[in-house]
Amino acid sequence: MSEGATFGLVPFINKKAIGPVAGIVGAGGNAGAVAAGFLLRIETLSTQNGFLILGILVAISASLALLVRFSPEMEAEEKQALVQALAQRQGDLVPVS
Repeated sequence: MSEGATFGLVPFINKKAIGPVAGIVGAGGNAGAVAAGFLLRIETLSTQNGFLILGILVAISASLALLVRFSPEMEAEEKQALVQALAQRQGDLVPVS
């Protein structure tokens, strides 16, 4: 479910760069799987400590999302697209007499 939720956000990041953003998201998932594989394979590290380290890495990487900023032009463009979509939806819902 988390993978689906993550890929569900991709189109909202940058509509003009869906491919590269999806590639980065996919590569991040694979990197996490490799890190988990290596961490859980270390014999001197308990499974609980391996999961603790993975959790810390996830929290750190997720906190980096707070540094993402969008330009005012991009925000204005997305707001205009939202207004157009809502207007179109209102037009679709108008009953035909």
